[in-house]
Amino acid sequence: MINNIFLSPKNLSIIDTEEKISLPEKIKEDVNKLWETKLASNNSLFNGPIYSIAEIVKADDYINIHMCRSSYSHFLHSKSTGFIGDHVCRSVAVSALLITKDNFYCLGIMAEHTSYPNVIQCPGGAIDPIDIRDNIFNTWESVKREVKEEIGLSLEDNIVNNASQNKYIITRKNLSYIGICFVIELSLTSKELDEIFIVHQKNSKGTNELQKLIYVKRETESLVKFINNENLIKIDYLNNLLLVDIGKEKCEKWL
Repeated sequence: MINNIFLSPKNLSIIDTEEKISLPEKIKEDVNKLWETKLASNNSLFNGPIYSIAEIVKADDYINIHMCRSSYSHFLHSKSTGFIGDHVCRSVAVSALLITKDNFYCLGIMAEHTSYPNVIQCPGGAIDPIDIRDNIFNTWESVKREVKEEIGLSLEDNIVNNASQNKYIITRKNLSYIGICFVIELSLTSKELDEIFIVHQKNSKGTNELQKLIYVKRETESLVKFINNENLIKIDYLNNLLLVDIGKEKCEKWL
């Protein structure tokens, strides 16, 4: 499913058009039927708001992604069809590639009650209306909120050594998904970060989207071992992202 991983342009804006996506009646019916099926097998799912890409506008010095409003049920329906057709939900999400002081990548294993049980990925989630300022999504605020919700870590100045301006853009086939991944170097060791997460897990009382953190040394031998471990379920972008970050795969500017 992964199409490519790119360096993010400096001037990238995610814009809320305030418009609601319009779906034909037949697709609405199919969306509702699938949602009822999903809910029957997992009643903890929530049909919350999701933003879908309406248009991408590119100029010499900026890229604007215009978003319209949709729902999680529409996203799941689009996923079930392989994101093919004229009325798919094309989402935008943020994530954090966290690097500890002792040079480990911090990754999360999704909880059993989520849509991606036991899948390893970077902490993050879909953009949310709470992060809109003057119709612009503040993606840095989005990723800070996601890291706080999933790990219990506040990304304040004394915790972050460097929040790289060299963000990565992750895309899937037909631009069905655009991910904005912040590379964040922490002043905490992996042990210190894990202690924060353990307390957060106790306080969340089973509601957290992550069930566990795992750490992978930021060097070639450890990454190759991690990538080749077939017993691990990893989100489709993860292997490529880590290889790009250590310079083993090329990464060009987006669009």
